[in-house]
Amino acid sequence: MGSGKEKEDEPLVSSTGLSIWKKWLNSACYLSVTRQTAFLDHGPEPGNLVAGANAVLFLVSESILWGLQRNQLHKLIESLLPDSSLPLLILACDTLGDALGDSSLKIIDRLNLHYVDRAKISSFRVIFLNWDAPLQHLNGLLKDECLREGLQWLANQSPIQPALRKVTTHNLVFHHLELCMESLSNMDDAVAPNHFISAFNEALDRSAEDIIAAANANHAGWPCPEIELLESSSSERRAMKMFCPCVGWSSASRIEPIISAIKGCKLPPISVDLSCLH
Repeated sequence: MGSGKEKEDEPLVSSTGLSIWKKWLNSACYLSVTRQTAFLDHGPEPGNLVAGANAVLFLVSESILWGLQRNQLHKLIESLLPDSSLPLLILACDTLGDALGDSSLKIIDRLNLHYVDRAKISSFRVIFLNWDAPLQHLNGLLKDECLREGLQWLANQSPIQPALRKVTTHNLVFHHLELCMESLSNMDDAVAPNHFISAFNEALDRSAEDIIAAANANHAGWPCPEIELLESSSSERRAMKMFCPCVGWSSASRIEPIISAIKGCKLPPISVDLSCLH
């Protein structure tokens, strides 16, 4: 994605509750999207702001009722896509950590983390930004190395995006049809027209299975919709269009019409006796 000569570590998008940062390493560009998600009494904000998320970061504070924080966290987890398997990092802003881990256990118990849906949350960790520091000397300052450690853990635990390759429906079906036709060439018995029809229909079924499997592998709904906020003329946006699928590519609204069209191409068997043609 480009030469990497542009300014590094700068925000491409910055607004209230949303930021998109880029990081160039050699000739590769990495985009980091951070979004604040607010919850109302009736649930998450419209638009499902957690779509495409690869990790969850949740701030806790001793100055806020733990019951309220617990409810907010579990609402957030409920809004995640099924089987998203994301890491959860709890950042304690004003709680002192300890070497024995008692403070971590208290927060885990208060948030009921042992009862979260493990299909949505694969792992969790508590990080204290005020680690082992006297309260009277904090002065509102947070320890940067603790935050870095937590974010590094979050990145390492984040699920890997599915490995995809660009292919047209025609080429996908043709690939499977070639394989099915090869099996016909190895048949000892005479090949009848219905054998070719079965091979064609099997190629369609295999193609549909490949498309469904690719969509099902995208548990988190990657890529996130926020990438569409990138400047259309930027190299990052052009690269996203070239090398990444469009937003929502694995959604049911995108996949089901394709599957329906493929299945609609299947041929019925020939019921007429064609033995006289041999």
